[in-house]
Amino acid sequence: TTSADFGCSYTVSGRVTDGAGRGVRYATLTFSNSSYSATADENGYWIRPGLSGSVVVSASKDGWTFLPVSRTVDGPASNVDFDGTYRVGGLVSDADGTPVGSVRLDLSGGHSSAYTGSDGVWTKQGLSGDVTVTPNLANWTFSPSSRTVSGPYDQVNFTRTYSVSGRVTDQQGRGMPYVQIK
Repeated sequence: TTSADFGCSYTVSGRVTDGAGRGVRYATLTFSNSSYSATADENGYWIRPGLSGSVVVSASKDGWTFLPVSRTVDGPASNVDFDGTYRVGGLVSDADGTPVGSVRLDLSGGHSSAYTGSDGVWTKQGLSGDVTVTPNLANWTFSPSSRTVSGPYDQVNFTRTYSVSGRVTDQQGRGMPYVQIK
C-alpha cells in the first residue's frame, strides 16, 4: 500500500546535480498536484513535505536540461534526483563588430566542437562541469584566447584579431633600424 491509500501526506527529497556531480543551486522543483514548488539549496539538495497521492516531480532552471525529465512518486522518497547539462553560446566578431562565420570553437572535457554561423553566433548544449572554450580559425588569433565556463552563459564572446610583422629594407636589401610604421 502507498500513502495515497490512507490519505496521508509524505515527504520527498533529492539532489539536482550537473554531469560532474556538483550541485545545481537554486534549481526549481515542481509537483504535479501542488501549486507549491521547492528550490534546491547551494549544493543542489531539496526537500518537499506535504505531498499526497501520485505526484510527478520535475526540475527546471534556465539554460539547463535535466534527466530524467520527470519522476513519479507515490510515497516517501529521499532519492528523487535529477542530473543536468547546460548550454553556452556567444558571438565571434572582428574588432569593428562584424560577425565572423565558420569559426570552430573547441570545448574541453571531450565535448565536440561548435561552429559559428554566418552571423557569428554559436551555441553548444549538453555541457557539464568546467569547460574551456577555444576559438580556432586558420591564421587568426582571438581575444581572449579561451574562456572557461561552469554553467549556462550566452555571452561567451570572442574578438578576431591579427598582427602584422615585416622588415623594412633599403634599395640594397639592408635592414633599416628605427623606422616607425603607421
